[in-house]
Formats: sequence, C-alpha cells, structure tokens
Amino acid sequence: MKLYASNKKKTARVETIINPYREIFGYSLPEDKQYWTMCATHYNENNSLLEGSELHQLLESGLISEKQFHGVDIESDIIEKNRQAIPTAKWFCQNFHRKMVQARNNGEFNPGIVNCDHIVMPKRGTIILAQLLSFLSHFDNVMLIGNLVLKARTHYSSINEMLDLLCQQPNFQKAWNTREWNIYNNEAYQYNGAGKNTTVMGSIVFYKKHNG
Repeated sequence: MKLYASNKKKTARVETIINPYREIFGYSLPEDKQYWTMCATHYNENNSLLEGSELHQLLESGLISEKQFHGVDIESDIIEKNRQAIPTAKWFCQNFHRKMVQARNNGEFNPGIVNCDHIVMPKRGTIILAQLLSFLSHFDNVMLIGNLVLKARTHYSSINEMLDLLCQQPNFQKAWNTREWNIYNNEAYQYNGAGKNTTVMGSIVFYKKHNG
C-alpha cells in the first residue's frame, strides 16, 4: 500500500494531474464533472482512507470532492475494502474502459479528468490510450492522463518510442485529426516509479477544452 502513497507518486500527481488541470481549466473540478481513475488500494489497516493515496491527495488539494471520484479496479477485494473505507466515493470492479462505456450508455458519464495509470509497457499501453482518447473525443472540457511503464527489469522503452507507437494507432489518428486535442506543455513527463526498484514511468497529459 505504501507504493500508492509514496512521495514519488504524490509528486507525479502534482505534475501530471493537479497542476495541469489548474493551469488549463481552473482551481477545481466543476461539481457536475467526474474524476475517473484506475484506483488500486485506497484503504489502510484501520479501514479508513489511506493517507497519501490518490483520493486523499486530491481531496487535500481541493481539486475534487469524494462524490466526484470514480475508482475502477479489476480486483473485487480491493474495491470492496475501498468501498468500506470511503463509502461516499464511487467504486467499480470492472475493466476501466468498459465501465466508462457502460456509464455513458446509462447517461451517467460526465468526465472532467480521466487518469489511466497503467502498469504496462507502451507497445500495449498506447493501444489502450488511443482507445480512450477516441472515446473521450465525444466530450468537452476533459483531461486524460496516460501513464505507462517505460522501464521495468529488463524491459525498456523511451518517451520518444512511446509517442511514436501512439501516433501509429488508428484510434489516436482519428482523435488527433479532429484538431480538438492538445498535449500539456507539448511534452511527456518521465519519473522514477515508486519503491526502491528501477522502474521508470512515462506520462502524457491530453486535454480538450471548449471555449464558449
């Protein structure tokens, strides 16, 4: 659980979520907008909100409220314990993209921030990012954070390779050709992963802002 509340992780959230959103859209997420994320563990040994976790940090920053938080994970035990610890937030045990599609089809989807914090390498991860970018093209005033693994054990990729692979995806080309998407600061963000290992992560922050 410490991995999800490490100083490296908290710094990355400031650089890729909190600061970008405030520079682009404003201090906090509008009340009618939702925050969607691949949530992982958010509870501590006392069955309450884990200090330093994603939701804890976002609440402390004033970016969102608990009711705006929509956490998705494929591990049912994690979701159940998160739900017990923080019942006001929304928790779903399902595939991330599939759950958002389901919410949209039910008229319950109004994304403001979508955090795709994936533990896969770019070869597979850019397919997922491109799919999400295409899906979110139907919504205004939304920010998508794509977080992928660049280095893990003997596997290595680079920011440039990550961007090249993304540009090759038909879903990305379709979304990008609308000329409505932008990349925050026109660059990707790289940081060392949580813990004492040599994992390196790469993030790209996309945003779509409707003026009017």
